[in-house]
Amino acid sequence: FDFDTENRSLNSDQVSVVLGRNFVLTFQERATGNFEAIRERLRAENGAMRSHGCDYLAYALLDTLVDRYFVMLDHLTDQAEDLEERAL
Repeated sequence: FDFDTENRSLNSDQVSVVLGRNFVLTFQERATGNFEAIRERLRAENGAMRSHGCDYLAYALLDTLVDRYFVMLDHLTDQAEDLEERAL
């Protein structure tokens, strides 16, 4: 999820992850940049990400998505608190 502050709307994105014995495939509806930190870790020649298996990569991808949920939850909580203050 991403929150568009300009339009004050919540946008969602479909992400699919396929984990195989020696591969991980991901599909996204649109490029969001959420996985850019993982891409950078994979590009680093001596990075620890390259020495771990596909299961670790899948874990890192899912962890990134879950972390985004917490960011959105915090943002929505702040919005709800602002609305409550205005209502009271």
